[in-house]
Amino acid sequence: MSEQKKGDRTSAGAPVRTTAPSGAPEGRTSQPTQPPQKRPIIKGIRSTTGMFTNRRDGEVSSVEESITPQPATVTSSPKCFSCMLLDMLKFYTRFEISDESGDPLTDHDMTQIHYSQITSLQKAAFAKFPDLRNFALANVASVDTRKALQKHFGPLSQEKLRLIATYLNLVPPLGKEEEFKWCRLDETFLKELLISRHERRVSQLEALNEMPLYPTEDIIWDENIVPTAYFSGEGCLALPKLNLQFLTLHDYLLRNFNLFRLESTYEIRQDIEDAVSRLKAEDGSIYYGGWARMAQPITNFAVVEVAKPNIGEKRPSRVRADVTVNLSVRHEIKSEWENLRKHDVCFLITVKPLNPIGTKYDYKQPFLSQVGLDCVRGCEVEGMLDSNGRVIEDGPEPRPQLPGDQRTYRVWLDCNQYREDMNKINQGNEDVYESFNILMRRKPKENNFKAVLETIRELMNTECVVPEWLHDIILGYGDPSAANYTKMPNQIATMDYNDTFIDMDHLTSCFPGYEIKVKTDDPKKLVRPFKLTFGDLGKEEDEEEVKTITVEPHVVPRRGPYTFNEPKKTLIVTHSNQALNQLFEKIVALDIDERHLL
Repeated sequence: MSEQKKGDRTSAGAPVRTTAPSGAPEGRTSQPTQPPQKRPIIKGIRSTTGMFTNRRDGEVSSVEESITPQPATVTSSPKCFSCMLLDMLKFYTRFEISDESGDPLTDHDMTQIHYSQITSLQKAAFAKFPDLRNFALANVASVDTRKALQKHFGPLSQEKLRLIATYLNLVPPLGKEEEFKWCRLDETFLKELLISRHERRVSQLEALNEMPLYPTEDIIWDENIVPTAYFSGEGCLALPKLNLQFLTLHDYLLRNFNLFRLESTYEIRQDIEDAVSRLKAEDGSIYYGGWARMAQPITNFAVVEVAKPNIGEKRPSRVRADVTVNLSVRHEIKSEWENLRKHDVCFLITVKPLNPIGTKYDYKQPFLSQVGLDCVRGCEVEGMLDSNGRVIEDGPEPRPQLPGDQRTYRVWLDCNQYREDMNKINQGNEDVYESFNILMRRKPKENNFKAVLETIRELMNTECVVPEWLHDIILGYGDPSAANYTKMPNQIATMDYNDTFIDMDHLTSCFPGYEIKVKTDDPKKLVRPFKLTFGDLGKEEDEEEVKTITVEPHVVPRRGPYTFNEPKKTLIVTHSNQALNQLFEKIVALDIDERHLL
């Protein structure tokens, strides 16, 4: 980002805030409960912190300081709606961006800021409070966790906590509370302020890379983030906004990632409810009183491979499983199941119905309690196994005809989700991978969400994603006209358009408002291919000046093999497959080597 553009982003704003409370505590089990009338206020403050020009405002900073340390001080349900809003506020309060320059901060920068804060706290403890001598002399890694900070600051009185916070300029000095309009100075708040600000942070990118891409039952039926079809719109949702401005490119991609993930989750919930309700699972022994085109009961499931983690990672590098279903259905439905391709996404579902046999499904009653749905996990198809237990690879050859109705699919499980489930099993929870009894597939046209989420996540792990001239425009800070092709400094005045134009009439209709000049008086020579020279490039825009194009018909020489000097890649995007085929037919006619065409 150029210095001029940085100045555009930092031109507005009052005093620069140099302190910010940290994000959500690790291992927090208590959550806040805010009255419904306060939720729009929290959401409004969160939207304000999501815009760079507002983050530098001192008044907003004061409100952030007084709100964000509160979640761990109140006890309530861990899934309450208000705590989700507060978590989003805390996330943007300590977002990885410099409030002074607007530049994104790396993990190294955030670590240095964290060490600086801990060091300042240790210096204050060493100079003013002999009781905290052990804390002041300890290394950072041993005292920057929530548990360690609670151990050192928990026994302190309100007066000592106030002195430490005042020394660090976190609260107003004695006698100036009214001047700064500060509202809370009690012991609980001060203790949480010091702990939340100095506890070890979790890298946003690391947290994203450890996030499962498939939704689980906890997210699919959480109406706080995935509302029902009958959402009135009167209240607010704990969802990110696509504003006119974004903090960084990471912020832009992250908001789109979360929104697309939740939008896909809503569609997945509808498909699961439709398929499972049609199966009519009944009785504790899982008796199916119906059938569904997109779901089949599982006869056998087994995890066949758990590969070792890669260096520097915690999750397994690969988890594969075999799923067996009985396709004793009509031929066309059986053909659809056998045509599941590589990378198709399916869902493994566990239902534990309590209703006796013959109970009718009531669409007016809650879905979960009727069908007894217990678990949902996503998987990606690697292929169907043949009679020898080998994966049948996709190719132009016809697939072998397998005897019987039993079909086994080799699938990839989400490595991050598998690691989380194994951690829960170690804590005494049930093994969900021993209870799957339904395999559900989706329509291929509606089932590309995993590929989209993976692409966005890979972009967020890439340092250079968009060119510099487009970067600030995407974030909402640049001049949109600066990205127009007429602003390019190295425009090409003369270009061979080959067979782009059919004739002169077609060429004239493609450039309305231009004066067309030709270099020949013989109309018989005005046939394609045409070479065009634009006479208005590099000049200032003038409404009175007529734009001109000089047309020169020419004969294309026999160039021989095309020149391939550097490894450039050209991406062609069309509105239909037919148009793409026509373009490639023309490219092949230009003697382009087939190995350079995909």
